[in-house]
Amino acid sequence: MADVQADEAEFGFWRRVVRRRWALILTIVLVGTAVAALLAALMLPAYSASAQVTVRNGDPVTETQFLGSSAVQDEVADRLGFRPDVVVTGAEGTILTVTANAGSAEQAVLAANTYVDTAVAMRARSAGSERAQVAEAFARQIAEVQAEREEPRTPPDRVRQLDQERAAYEQAAAAAQATPPAAIPTVLARATASDVTRPDPVLYTAGAAVVALLAGLAIAGAAEHADRRVRGAESAAAALAGTPLGTTPGAGDASGATRWWRRLTGTSRRGGIAEPGSADADAFTLVRRRLQGRGDLEPHGALLVCAADARDSANAVVVGVNLCQSFARAGLKAVLVSADFRGGDTVPAVLHLFAEGDGLGGVLAGGDPGAALQSTVTPGMQVLPAGRVPGGPYDALTGDRFAHALDELRLLADVLVVVAPPLTSHPDAFAVAEIVDLRLVVAGPDARVPELERAARELARTGTSVDGVIYTAGRART
Repeated sequence: MADVQADEAEFGFWRRVVRRRWALILTIVLVGTAVAALLAALMLPAYSASAQVTVRNGDPVTETQFLGSSAVQDEVADRLGFRPDVVVTGAEGTILTVTANAGSAEQAVLAANTYVDTAVAMRARSAGSERAQVAEAFARQIAEVQAEREEPRTPPDRVRQLDQERAAYEQAAAAAQATPPAAIPTVLARATASDVTRPDPVLYTAGAAVVALLAGLAIAGAAEHADRRVRGAESAAAALAGTPLGTTPGAGDASGATRWWRRLTGTSRRGGIAEPGSADADAFTLVRRRLQGRGDLEPHGALLVCAADARDSANAVVVGVNLCQSFARAGLKAVLVSADFRGGDTVPAVLHLFAEGDGLGGVLAGGDPGAALQSTVTPGMQVLPAGRVPGGPYDALTGDRFAHALDELRLLADVLVVVAPPLTSHPDAFAVAEIVDLRLVVAGPDARVPELERAARELARTGTSVDGVIYTAGRART
């Protein structure tokens, strides 16, 4: 059973790798295949020629080693003016094959024939030299014995002994000369040109494509292991130490190139409002019912909706807008408060509203909260845009006036949804988190686990925690 589960986990991992990183794998395969096809097209044709030598009464292994030795190759290189590409085969029998490869048929034939001729000549020279050395040694011994015998003072007994030694040396020399010479290879067949040889472009390219596919999978698998992005709602909830409330649409999908361009230009995504009765609206309804079913949200309660980091700031706005709208469609008076004074208040744009008045900034400056609210097309839902605030945003949100403003807004609504900047970007959300009833954190596919964990730790230092996690995936349909 454990093995089956392990196999399923492994299959699931590679399925996720292919689904998430198919572009990387495809790029590696296409590049590898294109390079292989180009190399195959540019490869020069190669020719080979083979000559054969035979070895009788000799050791084929020894002769093979001799034919392939550097001494033979150096001698051939001196004769040809270049070192040939030669392979010697056939050590199991008495016929050895010398195959030369070259850029032309004539050059291959010349290399093969020169190689076997040189090797045979060197072997013959070596055998003749050995016989000459043996004869010279015996002649030297015989001369020494004869010189001592001819000395006048040599005793008769010594003369007879020297005669016997000379006879023995002469017999040995005659026997050495009568012994057949060592086995010398002989050329059995001279080389002739073979057909042109070059790699089959189709097979070469197909093999390269397979290798590139395996390399692409390996690289994609390594990248997946090193990727610290969240894998889904459960992964995001675990990193934030909060309860998963569900998966909802975010600010919209985008390709990798589009996300790169948005980061480069500093532009953000624009999501939309889920149409009533759509699957997107049902996703937010499910989140709302889970919040109400837990009993944590009391009447006139306030909840914070924010992202962990800037990657999901647009998603948090879309979630906050649609969640507030879901409360209003359920018959509750819902007020959406934008507490983003950092220049990123996109709530009016998502609702297709023109921000009128000074918004929350005007309320904090002493304005009337009820008069600052703006109505929306959704009955029962009102919006308080961020506006501008004098001084620093964090100071304004940590002051008594902001808490008092929320208390006044609670009297005007059944539920308050406060949208704030990301937790790890600015401290504003921590100030809001201390005075609301529930804290919901939004995380999408681009969120990184370390950032979520850091946001949870920072939130815990304020004496609060993440009460719910909303995972965004897919495109918000309008």
